[in-house]
Amino acid sequence: MTEALTPEVILELKAKHGPELRAVRCRLHTLVFRKPSRGVYDRWRDQMTADRSQVSRIDREYAKGCIVWPSEQALDEVLEDQPAVLGADIVTALTSLAGITEDVTVEKL
Repeated sequence: MTEALTPEVILELKAKHGPELRAVRCRLHTLVFRKPSRGVYDRWRDQMTADRSQVSRIDREYAKGCIVWPSEQALDEVLEDQPAVLGADIVTALTSLAGITEDVTVEKL
């Protein structure tokens, strides 16, 4: 098992990766993700548009591009145990961090 996600670990992660992090707590591990960079987000979006038959692979690459704790191996273990977490929780957390649902208002004029 990995070390605990203590307040000290969270401070270290924020110092290294910025203040916008999200924890996804699963049966096997708690996974921490950083905000996707514009490049990571653009690559994910472009791949999704180009080939919808590879959604799971594309989503896994998106998650691996943003995981900061504990490791990609822990992410793989979680996805082996709970594969639905990828689309239902992890991608939702990442797109939220990227700004898809926060602080955006669309109005008909």
